[in-house]
Amino acid sequence: MDFDELQKSWKAQPVDIPELKPEMIDELASKWTKQQRKLKRVNIFVSVTFLLVFVDLGWVYCSFHEGHTIFFGGSIFMMFVMMCIYLAMLWRGLSFDKFTADTASNIYLDKYIRKLRWQRMLITRYSWIYAFMLWLLFMFYCYDVTMKGSLQMKLIIPAVISIYIWGMQLLMRFTKKKKQLKNIDDLIAEMTEMKERMDAL
Repeated sequence: MDFDELQKSWKAQPVDIPELKPEMIDELASKWTKQQRKLKRVNIFVSVTFLLVFVDLGWVYCSFHEGHTIFFGGSIFMMFVMMCIYLAMLWRGLSFDKFTADTASNIYLDKYIRKLRWQRMLITRYSWIYAFMLWLLFMFYCYDVTMKGSLQMKLIIPAVISIYIWGMQLLMRFTKKKKQLKNIDDLIAEMTEMKERMDAL
């Protein structure tokens, strides 16, 4: 068999292209929509909660700033800034574009995968950075507030705040956020698989 015959024989071989059924796209679109709906609800809840905290912190500063050091006003201001940045990062992870069979293309899948990876990074990395910054700001706040207090007060208040912040962070990481990560990882895997199937077509 010469080279031309070998080439014709090779081209005649059936190519095993993974089947991409419309129902597969619809199922993935449904999972994506459900996940984004949950994320939107969480973001709205966090936004409303942060707004109430903003009002409360503003009231605290206006009522008690006289006679305090720069740590008092500085910590409150930095809380405002930090919470605004965290809110912006939360909403950045939400996609307002609907994923449908019509939009299922490599370009859109890449976009959705990037959104999911951003959400994953918020849980695994940025939430810990946020928790650390929040803890540090509260330590500055406590330092100023307890400056004239007893040694017991200076130790107990920061300890309670530290236990609460890091305890909640660990609890959420190994309960609710663990489940969120699994859902995100499953969606990333499915979207990556679909992208590979589209590349093979």
